[in-house]
Amino acid sequence: MQKLDTPSIFIVSNYFDSISDFIALERVCKRFKDFTECYHFNPIPLTKRALKCFNTIETLNIWDKTNELLTFRLDKRPKPNKLLKNIDKVVVWYSISYKESLKYKTKNVIFKKISFTLDDRKHYGNIVPGGVDEIGEKCFKSCDVIREMVIPQKVKVIGANSFENCVCLTKMNLSTTVQDIGVSCFSGCQWLRVINFPESVRNIGVNCFQTCTSLSYINLPTSLSNLSNSCFSDCSSLSQIYIPPTMLSIGWNCFYYCTSLSAIDVPKNVTSIGNRCFFNCYSLSKVNIVGEISELGDYCFYGCEKLTKITLPTSLKIIDKFCFEKCKSLKTIELPESLETIGENCFSDCFTLSTITIPIHVTKVNDSTFKNCYKLRTIKILGNTSSYGDFAFSNCSSLQNVDLPQNVTTIGNFCFSNCLSINTVVLPKTTKFFPLSFSQNIAIVKREEL
Repeated sequence: MQKLDTPSIFIVSNYFDSISDFIALERVCKRFKDFTECYHFNPIPLTKRALKCFNTIETLNIWDKTNELLTFRLDKRPKPNKLLKNIDKVVVWYSISYKESLKYKTKNVIFKKISFTLDDRKHYGNIVPGGVDEIGEKCFKSCDVIREMVIPQKVKVIGANSFENCVCLTKMNLSTTVQDIGVSCFSGCQWLRVINFPESVRNIGVNCFQTCTSLSYINLPTSLSNLSNSCFSDCSSLSQIYIPPTMLSIGWNCFYYCTSLSAIDVPKNVTSIGNRCFFNCYSLSKVNIVGEISELGDYCFYGCEKLTKITLPTSLKIIDKFCFEKCKSLKTIELPESLETIGENCFSDCFTLSTITIPIHVTKVNDSTFKNCYKLRTIKILGNTSSYGDFAFSNCSSLQNVDLPQNVTTIGNFCFSNCLSINTVVLPKTTKFFPLSFSQNIAIVKREEL
């Protein structure tokens, strides 16, 4: 059995949570006795009692503002414990306000999370000072005097709602250190036209740019792998967006009501597109999806009235309900062989859809799937579709011929109602249907009668 050397033990100890972990390590063998005395800093939170095990440290790390050692070091009170005699530096890891940090302007106290808070802004003004690590929650919320904002270097986090409803803000310059942009951070900034995303950005929060109605172009960085829910919803002027190849998922309502968006390329690494993602994107005419996506969510492309062309991935298995409803300009769509489920109302009100091929693995055409597809002339069913729901082809007035497979078992109510161009439908003798499943003009012929 291979033994861990001392450097390896130091690596393992990075995952220790409490002083009991170190005590257990020192009991393993004599080689690890007094192991904690090798540290020049504490890798875990300490109490006065636990400090006895780390009596040689020179740097004291504090993660909690309630830590009993904190007050002594910052207030420079007489040493209550001789074990602290070697400490010459204190590193504070919890968030502290900018105003509070100024009280301890000394080289031996280092703050890792200085936050510029709402109270700081009221006291120091609308310019974010240097040395700040975070912009606090609601810091500039509803501030109607700022028109342009420069986020200084060192800032890593822009907190939730920090610029929400800044109605006069037109331009935002993010520093190259920004990593996290919080929930609803710029929501309601109606005049925001320009924002740059540095390659450091790793997270854009839920509702982050909701109702930024003047944003017209977005270039997302390659450091970003996920787009949160409602991230750009109601950005009515957004006409172009670049989604990098590093993107893995696009959340619910992400581009909801982006009525100026004209085209979208979904890169190959995207595996998930959420419900209502492109809901009522009226101007969207072209969609190219090449990612390994298995499901398109509910209402995903609902109301995309100008959509004429969409390329679906070969990995797609599920198209959920109402996904393409009211895509009035969609004339044709090629469903991949991998498809297994087509949800209810999926293509209803696609007025110009003229032809459709239902893949072999689809076993059911759900309720109202092709309802009101007035120009649908041809349906090709490749094999295993045995059940057809209520109103499935209702009002498909141009549909001339339906060649149902031999295994069809159920035809729902009003399934072929108002299909005025169909003369005859051939069904197996065992197929169940309702008196109103077919229009009165359609003659039903049992397969055995031929």
